[in-house]
Amino acid sequence: MSETVDNANGQRAVIEVTDFGYDVFFAMLKYLYTGSFDFRGCPNVDATNLLKVADKYNVQELKDAMEICIVDALTIDTVVEILFGFAHAYPLLRKACLAFIGDKFEEVMKTGAISKVEWNDSNWQDHAELMNEILESVNKRKPTIDKVD
Repeated sequence: MSETVDNANGQRAVIEVTDFGYDVFFAMLKYLYTGSFDFRGCPNVDATNLLKVADKYNVQELKDAMEICIVDALTIDTVVEILFGFAHAYPLLRKACLAFIGDKFEEVMKTGAISKVEWNDSNWQDHAELMNEILESVNKRKPTIDKVD
C-alpha cells in the first residue's frame, strides 16, 4: 500500500507500507479516527492481522481489543496453531492459550495439533519453552488426590 500526500511546501511525500495489506492498514486508520471498529465493515480483515498492525504502530487500545477478540474465539482446533504461530509473543494471549490448553488438554491432544507443530533451528528453543509451559499449565489444573493414612 502506498499513499501520496502534498505537504505545506507543495512537495509530495509517499508513505509505503509493505508489511500489511491495504484493508488491514485502513482498518487501523479507521479505528484511529473513529475510536471504534466493526468487522462487518471490513470483511477482509481478521483480528490476528489487526492485532499485529496495532502492535507494530503502538495502538494499544486496538491491540487490547483484538487480543480479547482472539481469546474469545479460541477453540480446541485452533488454540495450538495460534499459540505456536504468534500468540507466544503476546503475554496476555500466551497466558490465555496456555490456560485454555490446560483446561481442555485431553480434547486438544485428540486434535493432533501439537504433533503437527513444526520445529526448526530457529524456533526449537521457543517451542521447547512453550511445551514446558503447557505441561505446567496441565499440572496446575490436574485434580489432586489427598493421601489417606
